[in-house]
Amino acid sequence: MANPEFTEDFTHDVSSEAVVSSFMGWLGAGCSLALVVGVGWWGYDLAMRETNGIPVIAALEGPARVAPEDPGGFEAAHKGMSVTELSSAADVIQPEQITLAPAPVALQDTDQPVAEIAPVAKARTLRDAVNEALQDAGVLPSAAEAAPFPDDAGSAIAAPLPPTIMNSAPRPSRRPDLGVVSRAAYTPAAPEPEMRLDLDPQLLAVGTRLVQLGAYDSEATATAEWSRISGRFSGYFAGKQRVIERTERNGKVFYRLRAHGFDDLADARRFCASLQAGGADCIPVQVR
Repeated sequence: MANPEFTEDFTHDVSSEAVVSSFMGWLGAGCSLALVVGVGWWGYDLAMRETNGIPVIAALEGPARVAPEDPGGFEAAHKGMSVTELSSAADVIQPEQITLAPAPVALQDTDQPVAEIAPVAKARTLRDAVNEALQDAGVLPSAAEAAPFPDDAGSAIAAPLPPTIMNSAPRPSRRPDLGVVSRAAYTPAAPEPEMRLDLDPQLLAVGTRLVQLGAYDSEATATAEWSRISGRFSGYFAGKQRVIERTERNGKVFYRLRAHGFDDLADARRFCASLQAGGADCIPVQVR
């Protein structure tokens, strides 16, 4: 195979590429320098602003607001001294027409005076009622039968009455002794029997609601615990009875301390909730 022959010379221009590369390098360096100078100037300006404090704005010269020469519109009548201008003016304007006030209104036929109220009858007193009752019974004469006193009434009244008239006059009945009547009417109520504190557990019916306060080794310990708990919660133990039940289980004897006096399960639960809130043990139970 024959080798091809190149009649033209091919050359590569290296100088143009070097110029472009150099220009891009200087351009990048200039941008970097401008960026560094800008950041430095911004930091310096920020530091100086914080150091110098808040800038003070000087007031502008001249008035802040200027009223227009011709604002337009009209002024209100009640503004300024216009209210007193009428009384202070020398030449008061007289009214063109004077009108008299209307005549008073005459009364009509329906506007008649109210009828007079009838006088209220005088209230009867207790003495009047007693006198009327005695007059009805014939003990005292009525007002119509009573004759006027004669001129010698004073001497007649002063004269002593004969013994027969004095003995024949009816004697008033003796008033009852109010103290005796009140003592006879009042009968003191019999004192209520005092509720026993201890209640025999054998007398409790099946289904009776109780609350158990604990189980102890001896009856004396259970009694002492009742005194301690009831003294601490005295307000809740009013009307409650103590029940100490002897129980034996697995060859060991212990005494259950319970309280009696609850209407239902809800009442027992409320009682236990009050004791448990105070840190005491309490469980609602039922007699089986």
